[in-house]
Amino acid sequence: MKKTLLTLTLVTLGACAALAQGTVNFNNTATTYGDGIDRLVRNTDGSSLVGQNYVAALYFGATADAISQLAVSAATPTLEGSIGRFRVGTTASPGTWAGGSRTFPAPTGARGATIFLQIRVWDQTLFPTYELAKGNGITGQSDPFQYNISASENPGASELVMRNLRGFALVPEPSTIALAVLGLGSLLLFRRRK
Repeated sequence: MKKTLLTLTLVTLGACAALAQGTVNFNNTATTYGDGIDRLVRNTDGSSLVGQNYVAALYFGATADAISQLAVSAATPTLEGSIGRFRVGTTASPGTWAGGSRTFPAPTGARGATIFLQIRVWDQTLFPTYELAKGNGITGQSDPFQYNISASENPGASELVMRNLRGFALVPEPSTIALAVLGLGSLLLFRRRK
């Protein structure tokens, strides 16, 4: 009887902890915010990013210096459940993705907590994870930004938006930059000889 009661108590506590986790609507579409602030992601040439090969993942942490955990979809708690794909090239909303609801596991992501978020973007057809793409491919990341998790058990849509996100651009891999500098140096040297 005591084992059954202990097991029931542990299951109940586990269920309460799971229900206490916070959520966010993981997207940067202008229609969600309506405040005119630029939250678009841009390619290395300054154009708004398009193409479903590019993905955005949502990372979070208790402080801006401790952002390392992935916020995931409750239905798919894996990397695939954490990403949002950018829209196709023919879209009327370039530079945006719509990822859907993401959860933050407790205790860091408990309801009512203040946490820090960061969006990380890369080409998933070239590298399966952001960590592999960083330093080897074209990547980008937002500045860390604060997010206040709603304390409500059933928060309204306006409580789930990432209002503090600001637009950012992708950065080419270091070898591309090095080649560009080498090319410019060679061009200057050649022009000097003439």
